[in-house]
Amino acid sequence: MLKKSHSLYLPLRKRAEKIIHYLPKDDKVERLSGYKEFLAVERERIVDYHRKGKSGLYVAHAGAIMMDVLIQCVFRTALLTYSEKHLTLPCECTLVGLGGYGRGEISPSSDIDFMFLYPDDAPKKDTEQLKEILTHELLYPLWDLGLKVGHSSRTIKEAIQESKADVKSRNSLLETRQILGSKKLLNQFNREYRKSLDKSKLGVYLDEMIEVQLKRREQYGGSVFAVEPNIKNGVGGLRDYQGIFWMSNMLYGDHRLETLYDDEVYRKQELKTFRDAYDFLLRIRNELHMVSRRPTDELTLKVQPHIAESLGYQGNALNLVESMMQDYYMHAHNILTIAKSLEKRLTLYSKSEGKSIISRFFNKNQEVEIDGFRFSEGLIDYTNEAIFDDTPEKLIKVFHLSQVTDESFSVNLERLIRQKAELQEPPIWNSPGFTQSFVKILSNTGHVHPTLDEMYTLGVLTRMIPEFETLKNQIRHDRHLTRFATDLRVMGSIKKLDGLLLSHRKGLLDNYLNEVIENTNHIGDIYWMLLLYSIEFPEPSYGPMDEISPDLPVVNSILDRFALEKEQKERILNFIFRHRNVARFWQQALFEDARSITHFLEHIHDVDTLNSSFLFYYCDTWGKNPQYWEIHSFPEIEQLHRNLSSLLSVGNGDPSIIPTAEESRMMLRSEIQAQYLDNIPEEEIDAHFHLLPDRYFASRVMDDVSLHIRLIHELLHSINAADSLGSLKPILDWKDIPQEGQSMLNVVTWDRASLFYKLAGAISSVGLNILRARAISRTDHITIDTFYVTHPKTGVVEDEDLRGQFEEAVEAILVEGNPSGHRVRDQYEKSKFAQGYEKIAQFEISMPVHVEVSHDKNLNQIIIDYQGADRIGLLYQISRQISRAGFNIDSVRVNTHNTIAAGTFYLDLPKKQKESQSHAKIAELREKLIAILSSDSWLDL
Repeated sequence: MLKKSHSLYLPLRKRAEKIIHYLPKDDKVERLSGYKEFLAVERERIVDYHRKGKSGLYVAHAGAIMMDVLIQCVFRTALLTYSEKHLTLPCECTLVGLGGYGRGEISPSSDIDFMFLYPDDAPKKDTEQLKEILTHELLYPLWDLGLKVGHSSRTIKEAIQESKADVKSRNSLLETRQILGSKKLLNQFNREYRKSLDKSKLGVYLDEMIEVQLKRREQYGGSVFAVEPNIKNGVGGLRDYQGIFWMSNMLYGDHRLETLYDDEVYRKQELKTFRDAYDFLLRIRNELHMVSRRPTDELTLKVQPHIAESLGYQGNALNLVESMMQDYYMHAHNILTIAKSLEKRLTLYSKSEGKSIISRFFNKNQEVEIDGFRFSEGLIDYTNEAIFDDTPEKLIKVFHLSQVTDESFSVNLERLIRQKAELQEPPIWNSPGFTQSFVKILSNTGHVHPTLDEMYTLGVLTRMIPEFETLKNQIRHDRHLTRFATDLRVMGSIKKLDGLLLSHRKGLLDNYLNEVIENTNHIGDIYWMLLLYSIEFPEPSYGPMDEISPDLPVVNSILDRFALEKEQKERILNFIFRHRNVARFWQQALFEDARSITHFLEHIHDVDTLNSSFLFYYCDTWGKNPQYWEIHSFPEIEQLHRNLSSLLSVGNGDPSIIPTAEESRMMLRSEIQAQYLDNIPEEEIDAHFHLLPDRYFASRVMDDVSLHIRLIHELLHSINAADSLGSLKPILDWKDIPQEGQSMLNVVTWDRASLFYKLAGAISSVGLNILRARAISRTDHITIDTFYVTHPKTGVVEDEDLRGQFEEAVEAILVEGNPSGHRVRDQYEKSKFAQGYEKIAQFEISMPVHVEVSHDKNLNQIIIDYQGADRIGLLYQISRQISRAGFNIDSVRVNTHNTIAAGTFYLDLPKKQKESQSHAKIAELREKLIAILSSDSWLDL
């Protein structure tokens, strides 16, 4: 809370007296001009504090003090104006800061919230006159200055009544601060507000508050490792820090961190870590406001390089952003860890109906002792401080006790475990007493994560498995457009597996996942797999499926230490080996070719291994990004699993018994034949099924195939009716997908040189964004290109004029032969200007640019994987370079999210080209693609 004794107040008031000390008779235009001058000068001073390295909290306090002094001057003038007309005030009045302003923390573009507070017996008529003058003489000038002001007028009784409406109102009134007016009135309000807080309902408040915090974290992704974190509301953000003060204030009537320390809720070092983390986030927020010049809390990819450079990070754009984000994630994680720790203790408090938090922790009533540990009212404590000295293996046994009893550790026990764990030598951790208890913990399916997470927090897990230490703070990026820390990814994946199994037992799980779990043997082994997989393979897999050695030296060594039964150890090793070989299948849903499916099934040769691999991928992906399955299509992965499960069931694990691609094709043909296809000739339907590759039928549903047959029929009909030039005109079909905020565009036409990039150029030239794309050709040179596009403002492309513009652009490019490059570039430049790029220094992409070019021998194709910053025309630029390099695009899958674009191109190997020439072209192409993706300007290479 900001104190009146802050060193900035006195000099600022002296400067204000010289610039903005006005009387009611002074001209209002002159007054406003003076206020503007004062704000401009003082804002520059605050920027100077920030640039010279003052702490985030200092700068936020400076912003609040500047507002205090300005508002005090304007408020005094308003009161004098009233006094000139009515001589004396009708009652006492206090201007009270609320929320962030009440705390005394104002970032450069933050809103201001305050309340005019009146006594309950204020005369209504005279008070209304005062309110009217205050509106004209205080609020109007503040609005004219461009300030965003939230305000209210309340009597003490009205304010207290409002506080009962919701948690947000209660929290806001916990942070009141006098700006100007009657201090006596504010003190009276605080006393009565405290009396109104029913002590017996504190538990209800704490439960509500914790629920609000949990829902907010879930809303913002459930992880601190957001690609574009929200500094205020995101996980581990300012709200997690501030929530502790609200709850502490409600409990103790005191918002100071020292109160928590005095009551032994936190250690002194933890409180310093907490403060430092909050200060760091405020510093970033202050810089963000200065850069954007608006009250934003979104640390977007586009602004991250500028923020990092301004805060003094060194290196190229990628390195300085990575350094800053590493610090951000560390501090956000510290805030989250401490906040969750307090919430855990307050949950216990909420059940005690008014006991002090400390008496709750150490209540001696109804105690039970087990193996030297005391159990009392939901907490485990030690009976003897030397308990671990006499029997070290109790350092792990106590976690198993906590797991099976669902009891939490006391504060003192946590500290003792952390202290003693640091002192034990490595041989102790490998002894049977330790390893056997650890195996029991991982065997308690559905209840593993809370215990394992506590072990990690208290330093026990990394003593049991030192190799896990290498994953700590290891920031990674994957093709799902996600940043994550590997250690927390592992913990998150184990948490998800717990949740699946518990929901399954309660009958609350999705029917399909229920079915998978029921048909998975040895499901407990997946905990070992999730825990150990990233230790053996810390880097994500790219390119074609890896052919790796089955030795797995690191995992093998760890499993030996835990002396698992030979059969279980071999299952775990075998699964990790097999999953690594097929990981890319799940990542990209690569089940579009019979050769790929056969190769997959050679590694995953039974339904049980398939189910384990599927569950592993599902939980592991959730661990990286809890919102992944909302962003991407789980039904597609589910359908792929169904298809593979069906194939394995029919083939009994033998790929040679699996239905051939021709048999699968004919099954779909039978379904289509049962449809009425508007008098389309039978030979056209047959041609469609004979002129397309196997992967087309493996990845399309019946409705898609029917639509394509109709569009091709329309194309053939238009060719017969058109002149030679008209035969080049494509057939277009739009389908809106409002629930996803996008439209699907199918383009059917004759194949021609560089068709895909020309179509991509036409889409970009009218200002549409391409989210996903798929392209495929028939052997009679008819192509089917499918684009999922979105309008920057409306999402769904409903504008018929815009669709008409696209049709004109396509005809100009494909029929008339006009190049599209300049049109796409114009749209790119427009988008740069619209997004305010000219206000921000130009930097490279702040997520790693990734381009992987490989030869998949199973598919006999060149595969290009890429990831980089999305922008208008990017797909056009990439596909144009591929075409210029002489490669034919066989098919393509692209995806855009969070301003990042990722995709995979499948290219046919050039005929009659020497292998050395192909390698040279591939290397040159890769360098050009990296240059395009890394540049923040248009490149014509």
